[in-house]
Amino acid sequence: MLVFEVKNYAKPEAQDFRQVRSYLNQAHYGDIGLLVTHASTLEISDANWSQIRDIYFGERERKLVLVLPSALLVELLETIDGRRQEQIDEAMQTWLERCLLWDLPL
Repeated sequence: MLVFEVKNYAKPEAQDFRQVRSYLNQAHYGDIGLLVTHASTLEISDANWSQIRDIYFGERERKLVLVLPSALLVELLETIDGRRQEQIDEAMQTWLERCLLWDLPL
């Protein structure tokens, strides 16, 4: 199962990450949570990456909480409107690869 926590502001704080992490502590909710923010850009701040890494690498049971900026959702929804499924898949894959392969391991 995938957990979504939606915030109506652009910059999540440590308590927001802890909130999603607390949901993931319950076995039936799974290991991945998306913290949706009201951010107008795709960039994730260094402070947020620090929180993400602390949660993922800091405990024996690895849980992943990623920030999903609303700008990405807007981009994907605009693509859906144009009926270009391949572009949606490619955009989501590119975003996930960047997050998981480049930014998370630092």
